[in-house]
Amino acid sequence: MATLFSPETPLRCRDFALLHDFFSQVVEEQLPVAASVFFWPRNGTQSLPQSLKISPENLTVQVQALCAASEPGRCRGLLILPVKVEGGEDVAAVVADIDPGLLDKMAPEWLRELQGRVRQRLDLTRLAFVDPETGLYNSRALMHRLERPCPEESSRAFFLIGVVARVRKASGHLLTMVRVARFLEAMTGGPVFHLGAGFFGLVREDMSRPEARDFAHRLQGRLRREGLCKVHIGVAVRQGEQQKDEASLLVDECLQALEAAERRGPFSLCEASSLRDRENHPLAPPPRAVLARLRRAWLGLAQFGLVLIRLEGDTGTMPGLHLHKAVAGLLPAGLVYIPVADTEGYVLLPDASGDAALNWARQAQAGLKQAVPSVPVAFGVCHWPCLEQTKTAMAVNCRKALLHGRFFGPGSVTVFDHVSLNVSGDAYFDEGDYRQAVREYQAGVRMNPGDINLINSLGVALAELNRHRQAVACFKQVLKKEPDNFMALANQGFALRMLGRDEDALGSFQQALQSQGDTGSSASPELSLQLGRLYCNAGRFAEALHVLETLEARGAGRQEFSLYRLLGEAYMETGREKKAMRSLQRALHLFPQDAASLSMLGILYLQAGEGDDIALGFCRRAVALDGRGSEHWQRLGWVLLHLQRPEEALDAARKSLRLRRNNIPATLLMGKVYTMMNKPYTARKRYERVVRTANPASRYFAEARRCLAGPDTDGGTKNG
Repeated sequence: MATLFSPETPLRCRDFALLHDFFSQVVEEQLPVAASVFFWPRNGTQSLPQSLKISPENLTVQVQALCAASEPGRCRGLLILPVKVEGGEDVAAVVADIDPGLLDKMAPEWLRELQGRVRQRLDLTRLAFVDPETGLYNSRALMHRLERPCPEESSRAFFLIGVVARVRKASGHLLTMVRVARFLEAMTGGPVFHLGAGFFGLVREDMSRPEARDFAHRLQGRLRREGLCKVHIGVAVRQGEQQKDEASLLVDECLQALEAAERRGPFSLCEASSLRDRENHPLAPPPRAVLARLRRAWLGLAQFGLVLIRLEGDTGTMPGLHLHKAVAGLLPAGLVYIPVADTEGYVLLPDASGDAALNWARQAQAGLKQAVPSVPVAFGVCHWPCLEQTKTAMAVNCRKALLHGRFFGPGSVTVFDHVSLNVSGDAYFDEGDYRQAVREYQAGVRMNPGDINLINSLGVALAELNRHRQAVACFKQVLKKEPDNFMALANQGFALRMLGRDEDALGSFQQALQSQGDTGSSASPELSLQLGRLYCNAGRFAEALHVLETLEARGAGRQEFSLYRLLGEAYMETGREKKAMRSLQRALHLFPQDAASLSMLGILYLQAGEGDDIALGFCRRAVALDGRGSEHWQRLGWVLLHLQRPEEALDAARKSLRLRRNNIPATLLMGKVYTMMNKPYTARKRYERVVRTANPASRYFAEARRCLAGPDTDGGTKNG
């Protein structure tokens, strides 16, 4: 446990990238003369200053030799000070521009003393940029990262992530925050900044706004699968020229976006530009003055048509062009034109039916093509009464029709309908405003109850709000009409999984992958992972291997640590220990803090005779990382049983069963422990429970039957 919270965490390669300026200054301060300092990483990704006049290949060979010996030395007029970092990687401080005569006079003893002082100072400097309780980068490190200049034509995305976990104890909350941070590091491949109280920061370079939103959606989904009960993400993106106080502005914008995300639901996100440019949002209501004029125009009308006209494309080729001048000649008596801007305005059609409004819009389009032939003109048409909506809502419905019309190309005439509501719902969904997306989809379903796309979209949005039972009801409606609808089957499986109905979810995923709709869909890798996980949970490891090996062979998910964790578990449970070891080692390479992989690798090391202490260390590390994992405690118990420590093994088995009462391996473990403690009656009760509840095809069932049939003297580590 202490290793998680110790501030004495070792230096890492990424420290030298993030804190390069501070570390260079540390080395310079320890030198007796002025010099230039840069750091050589083992992977050779950092380019060398041209003034060195030495090729990276020649320097790499020399520095690697000095790092291997952990000894300071000289190389072609450079001073090399190796620094050991976490994971056995090599980093060296390379000092240039020292007088050659002085460099030659530096004795080996003095150089070793210098190396020690530099290392000590680097450790102390790093502590100023990490949280002393977790060892994660702190807000000071974040501000330093944000203050780093961004290239003029580049972009920078900043993410603030707030998470809430289902834990009751403060120690459990802190452990969860460390686990989430390590998970974020493994997923994003970059530094993660812990800001306290369950908030994390991420910075990504060269990421546009659409890319940032897509990344935030994927990040949120992954964190949700880790068992967090709330995840909110605020996103701010800077593009173009650097501004004064750039870092502070970015943080302030992201905080406002995070606050908006927290109001949208348990799993929501918000991108800051949608708050900054609310009046320019494609679905924003018109200004108050425009609404006031519209209300006066439709006052007392029993029905009316409303048309929003917008000039699209580049109007700069026609200086002085104003839409209202072009529309004025098309308006007969009785029609009201209310401008919104030079390129946009409403036309109210009193007492017009929906068909009459559409016909007028088509006639107006033909007239405007002659008046402004070089600029496309789009028309959004709606009619009131519409559903149970107010007259004021018609102004926004016209905007929804225009957004819908973008799918038909510039200059289209589009009538507001249920498809428009599907489009607007998708727009809110992409922005992370799931509550508003639900309202849009629900209105669309009321307008056209049989539209399966709307019903499926409504189910997905409800699931994002943790309303999984309602979501499942939506997917069932779709599947009544289209039993092989791939998206409905997949989405139903995810919702059932969140409800804990694993067997039903398994059936949905199986049917989805077998359906004709699965033709290389991007959802297939995720479905395969979910299916593999459910097979493993059900003890159907041969079927899990078929799915997971197929996924790996297709090249999908190879950067997904959970794929190799599941492969490792399936290989281990089917007796292929070497393959299991390789898979789990790869999972830990992608995510070194994965508790499940650590505990399974501990069992495998024990079975292979690689060292009892190593096996015990892995399993203890697993429960320190995630004490809520029933399997981690159960595997620790098997190792302790092998080491002839029955009291500790029994305690681990009890903790495992408290976390999951139907943990069959833990029940079998208790039987083994009671047998070792010479309590045959109590042991027999445990074996009988395994026989009653285990799959008859599983090895746990066979082992329990064997123990019931005769004396059991085997410690039984193979069942971990």
